[in-house]
Amino acid sequence: MACLALAALPAPADKPAAADDELRLKIGDPAEWQFVGGVWITHPEGELSPPAEAVDEHVAFYLPRTYGDFEAEFEFRLDLGFSDAGFIFHAQDAQHYSMVHFP
Repeated sequence: MACLALAALPAPADKPAAADDELRLKIGDPAEWQFVGGVWITHPEGELSPPAEAVDEHVAFYLPRTYGDFEAEFEFRLDLGFSDAGFIFHAQDAQHYSMVHFP
């Protein structure tokens, strides 16, 4: 399974997220991310993808921003026969979170 996560907690005063703030994620600085199962990559077209190595799950947590309420719009493509995707929110850490799962 490959999952992308945004922390959905109260925004800190130094990095508030405006209601109309659009964020296009990319793996620019790996220090801004916490990865489970290996480091993800950003393709030239802007697509994010997990590493090719087979593990139980690939998860990427984006760390610099937090959100209270949010709307998420995204597209995903499953290229492997045995794969699924998800969107993680309300993440406390890499083991405690809620997820919308797309089998």
